[in-house]
Parts: sequence; structure tokens; C-alpha cells
Amino acid sequence: MRAWQDDFWSTVSCKYGHTRSGPKRERLTRAEWKARQEEAIKIQRLKADIERDKSQMLPRFDLILQDIRDDLERRYRGQIERLIQQLQNEAKRADDAESRLAVLLSSVEEKPPPPEEGVNPP
Repeated sequence: MRAWQDDFWSTVSCKYGHTRSGPKRERLTRAEWKARQEEAIKIQRLKADIERDKSQMLPRFDLILQDIRDDLERRYRGQIERLIQQLQNEAKRADDAESRLAVLLSSVEEKPPPPEEGVNPP
């Protein structure tokens, strides 16, 4: 039961400035009890302020993050495009070299080997 009460207090009651006291509660003077209650209310207000600030900051954070992404894209787009162009040029050169090599190999294969000295051709 105590665990359930603790859970209920932490999820519900503390949000409204209620203090947690139970069967073994300490005895407080009215001034002490009032001070604790005021402290609990201050904590509740601070938590509400934090939540409000967080909800206001998240959209701004998203805008800042998008600005950073846009800036990085602008900054590096030219470099990326140049690298892509270089890779495409290298690929074209490799294809050209492969074609020339294929032509050379085919011309070598078509030529009969030179006759060896002292051997009669068939």
C-alpha cells in the first residue's frame, strides 16, 4: 500500500503542491507545516515553468537545427558536386582504358605468332 501511495503522490499529488505525509509523519508546528507547503508549491511552480519553457524552446530548437542543416548543405554542396564529377570522370577514363585494352588484346590475338627459326611452319 505504501508503494502505491508513494507512486500516486509522485505522479499526481506533488504536481499540485501537496506534501507527502503518512502514518509515521513527523509532528510540525503550524509555521513549519506552512513553510513546507509553500516550498512544495514553489517546487510545483518551478516544474510548471520548466515545462512551459521546454515547450517554447523545442520549436526554436527545431528551427535552429534546420538552419544548421541548410548551412552545412550550402557549404559542402559544391565540394560534393566536384567530387562526384571527379569520380564520374575517373570512371569514364577507366572505361576508355578498358576499351583500348580490349582492342589491343584483340589485335594481338588475331596476329599469328612469328615463326621460330629453324622450325618449319605447318
